[in-house]
Amino acid sequence: FYLQLFSSRIVIVPTMTDASKATEITIDTSDMPVFGGLCCCNQVLWLDFPAFVGCGGQNECLCIKEEFCLRQGADPLPIVLGAAEGFICKLGLPCCSCALKQPEICLKAKAQCCCIVGNAALPPDEDTPLMLAVYGLSCFPVVGCCVPMKDVRAGAANGASAAPAANQS
Repeated sequence: FYLQLFSSRIVIVPTMTDASKATEITIDTSDMPVFGGLCCCNQVLWLDFPAFVGCGGQNECLCIKEEFCLRQGADPLPIVLGAAEGFICKLGLPCCSCALKQPEICLKAKAQCCCIVGNAALPPDEDTPLMLAVYGLSCFPVVGCCVPMKDVRAGAANGASAAPAANQS
């Protein structure tokens, strides 16, 4: 990045490498047991210690996009103040950022704090299907205890009446 002065205020403008740097939560939740879920949001348990130490997330709601990351081994977010590629304006620090953008979706969020990984989407999508679960007991679209997220996704894709082979008796 480089500093640029505009009428006695300092603006940090990202270079092309900072602006194109993608930060993505890349936690595969397929094999993680579902802990809770209501409609278009869910939480799964990440039991891989010490990999789950830390927190990070990305949230986009209409025209606001925010992200944060305090995980070991993760690259810091780019420092940005002002316009950035794909955004109207953005304020970014090494641990968090908030941006204003042209709306593309209603709601899409994913975040991780220690052993809990949460997802939300409105409208629901294949990563975050409609579901109902509490304290590890899944009631919809599949019934079971500590059901892996991949089975919930398969049940949602096949319709609410379908159940994974592991739960059929």
